[in-house]
Parts: sequence; C-alpha cells; structure tokens
Amino acid sequence: MNFFGHSVVAGQVEAVPSVVLGAMLPDLECMVGSTASRFVTGPLRRGVWLHHATDRAFHDGPQFLAHQEAARSLLATLPVRRGPRRAVAHVGVELILDSALNTPSRLERYVSALEVGLQGAALRGVPFLERLQLRSLLKTLGRRAAYVTPCAPSGVVERLDGALWARPALRLSASELPYVQAWADQAWQPIHSDSRSWLSDLTEAVASALAAPERDIPSK
Repeated sequence: MNFFGHSVVAGQVEAVPSVVLGAMLPDLECMVGSTASRFVTGPLRRGVWLHHATDRAFHDGPQFLAHQEAARSLLATLPVRRGPRRAVAHVGVELILDSALNTPSRLERYVSALEVGLQGAALRGVPFLERLQLRSLLKTLGRRAAYVTPCAPSGVVERLDGALWARPALRLSASELPYVQAWADQAWQPIHSDSRSWLSDLTEAVASALAAPERDIPSK
C-alpha cells in the first residue's frame, strides 16, 4: 500500500494528524533515503506501528491477492516481460486503489498530516539533515496534494513508467506500455468497486491488531 492509502487507513482507525503522518512515514523516508521512523516517539511512533500492521493485513488480504493475480494472469497473455509484469501487478493495483480511496475529506486529512510534519517539534529526535529532507518532501507533497493519486487509468500507467524507470529489470519498454494501459483500463472499475469493502476489511483488521493486548503498541 502506498503512503496515501496508509493515510486513509490510519485516518479510519485513529483520525489524529500526527498518527496519520506516522503511518505514512516509512514510505516517505524511503523517498529521501531517511531512517526517521527509528527516532520518532508518541503518536508518530504509533502511526509507524499502524503502517506495518496495515501492510501485513493488506498484502495478505484476499482482495489484494485476487486483483494482483488477475493482473498477472492478464499480462501473462500479453508481450510483457515477467519482471515488469509482476511489478505492474503489485504497484499498479495499489495505485488504482489509492485513486478509489481519494475523497475530499480524506484528502483534507492527508494534507493536515503533512502540515503536522512541518511544525517545530513534530520530528524532534530525527537527525537534523534527515529532518530537513523530510520537511522538504512534505512541502512538495503539500503543494502537489491535488495530484497525489491518479485520476484515470492513463495516469496509473504514467506513474508506473516513472516508478519503474530506475530499475532496469523492471523498467517498462515502449512496446509494453500499450499492454499495461490495456490492463489498467480493464482493472480500474473492478478495483474501484471493491474499494469500500476493501477499506472496511483493512480497517477492521488493523483495529483488531491494535486492540490485541499482547502487541507492543506505542501508547497514545
């Protein structure tokens, strides 16, 4: 699940901006080569815990596995190499789900979480240079908030092309792009149709994990 999806799930479980920011942090730190989640405490640390609980529930969940397998099966019938095919089936499903989950209220919650990270004490404890990098990223994401998710299947393909470009084994060739577009066109509506129940199941799974007494969960 991508960082916007994490903001949505965290907001369903605990609609606290700092918790929502923490739930995005493991993804955001990867974007700038940071290890910030090792240093945060309190609500941010709780959000980091929610991130990992969400990833476990998401990647083991029947909806993700079904849509991923559908993507792999379709792309296997088309001239798309195995590496890109598997990457598209994973990341592409996540991108379409992000789009399906994007509503005005959830986008507002996402922006509020980004703004928390720009406040003076929010990332206290994170090494100085890493804190500067993260704050720069948060500012950029805030400016581009209206475009955080693709608004059409063509946008999914553009983002996949950009995301995979730096990895030669996964990079999409020009000849493969039309076939990935065909998959995105076909997968868009089924994923959108499943998104409401998918989010409900994810929220329930994460809330159950949060309630488990044996878990080492940061306090509020």
